[in-house]
Amino acid sequence: MQQAFPIRFALGISLVVLLVAQVFLYTGTAVAHGSHAAYSCGNESSGHCYGTNDWFGPSGSYLGGGRTDIVVVTDSCSGCSSSLVSTEMWVYDNTSGETQYCLSGECWIETGFVANTSICNPNGWTECYFWADNRANGGFHVWALTLPSDNYGHHTRFKIKNLDNSDWYISVNPLASSDGGFTGYSTSNTMYPQDEQMGQELGGTGGVTAPSTDFTNNEWADNLDNYYYQTNAGCSHTPNHCFAYDPPYTNWYSTPNCCNNGGDFQVWTS
Repeated sequence: MQQAFPIRFALGISLVVLLVAQVFLYTGTAVAHGSHAAYSCGNESSGHCYGTNDWFGPSGSYLGGGRTDIVVVTDSCSGCSSSLVSTEMWVYDNTSGETQYCLSGECWIETGFVANTSICNPNGWTECYFWADNRANGGFHVWALTLPSDNYGHHTRFKIKNLDNSDWYISVNPLASSDGGFTGYSTSNTMYPQDEQMGQELGGTGGVTAPSTDFTNNEWADNLDNYYYQTNAGCSHTPNHCFAYDPPYTNWYSTPNCCNNGGDFQVWTS
């Protein structure tokens, strides 16, 4: 059963305005992931650090959703009390007239898997699937579901789909298991998104270990529910578009192009 938790879990109160900027392309080269210094996301104005990639939908047009397959990994934390790490995708609106009715002037839906001490289990550090939204005149909501042990090491497909002018469908579908999946509906959500993001969100001041994971089969949808593979690297590690606090760290192992399945995007903290 889905259960809502009344906490603030969002794409950052002070999200940098997303402007069209130069795109930096990455080579399909794997990187060595080693240990890194402690982070201090609590010092950021949003309280969180982000390592994300970012795509705009058709210019001036409605983005009807997105879809990606993420490998589920075990995220751990040493001595954590308020730290958080989530691996996820967002469909996002910070440009339409609806944003004035959303908390912090941003409307969005997000889904993925998260580990912390409150969203999944208030009694300790736990990892779970989730989806959340920040809707006009409706505020922030989050739903969580236990992450079965046999989902680890396998891909789970996360999908956000527009149904009509005010309703959205969210699905979490483990591809190698018959359990663990769930669906949800973001109703009375009149956002007008033109942006899809994916990556990792980190909160706290240290202790989290999130091993490298991959986003593959990266797709965007038009308003007719047609899905298309991403064919360019979007943006990452640029000052105007994407969050890159290091950590989380990001890398294109395989950059999207005309002839592959949306590329292979990697994120990790250590």
